[in-house]
Amino acid sequence: MTRAGIHPGAWVDPCAELGAGVTIGPGAVIGPYVRIGAGTKVDSHALVTGWTRIGRDCHLHHGAAVGGPPQDLKYSGDAPSYLAPAEQLAEHARFENAHGDKEYLRTPGYPLFVAAVYRVFGERNTAVLLVQVLLSALTVYLAYLLASWMWSAGSTRPIPRVILPTGSSTTPGPRPTRAAASIWMPWRC
Repeated sequence: MTRAGIHPGAWVDPCAELGAGVTIGPGAVIGPYVRIGAGTKVDSHALVTGWTRIGRDCHLHHGAAVGGPPQDLKYSGDAPSYLAPAEQLAEHARFENAHGDKEYLRTPGYPLFVAAVYRVFGERNTAVLLVQVLLSALTVYLAYLLASWMWSAGSTRPIPRVILPTGSSTTPGPRPTRAAASIWMPWRC
């Protein structure tokens, strides 16, 4: 092993961030936007790619592939488990899954939303996405209006007190505060 635990047969992109005590075995490939925590061991022929962050003291075994697309190409995410009850609600007013069984795994909130969009626009997932985008934009606009109303110049409105998880309280003010956590920007390597 050379270069602080990196085997000469391994390939590590210069933009990858490796913590102290990381060991990387022969034939392993570490991509450019990867962060590996201190004390982690990456065995031989493992592949770590994409925007991946591995915690400290982890162990990736021989041949592991992390950060790429799923190896099971039939996996389509959890969308069908939400869309099937929505289709049942829109067509039959029943909260059931694709097999016709009562749905117990999902709360009815999002399937009801999707069913309502289906009833208005037809079974088009594009319409669902557009309505979600519009609702998100409306939420941001309402938050802006509320903030400008609360912190307008010369305002005599009482500023609500915020209770922090630590039990202490603080009064929010117009002064910007510095974030406690740093932001990781891998494109600055």
